[in-house]
Amino acid sequence: MRGFYHGVNDETEEGSENSLPRLLTITIIPGAAAINKTLGDIDLASLAVEVTAVRRRNIRGLLPTEETRLEAGDVVVLRGIQQNLATAEIKLMQG
Repeated sequence: MRGFYHGVNDETEEGSENSLPRLLTITIIPGAAAINKTLGDIDLASLAVEVTAVRRRNIRGLLPTEETRLEAGDVVVLRGIQQNLATAEIKLMQG
């Protein structure tokens, strides 16, 4: 599921939509590079991407920390601009 959650500034100039924050939900599939790594190891903050939630076996972790270790099947919710989210997804899946 990929989506943009509109806010107060829904009316933007053309072309500026790519610079607005979005939420991206990614399922960590078997064989993904992020498996058994912590969020600190992956360091998505360096891409200006925030991990807002990690859901494991339908249980949502309230506050993911640097020590949160990812497993196959985890659903990770990211927040950032579109280009950075795409880079973060590649990093999670391929390394």
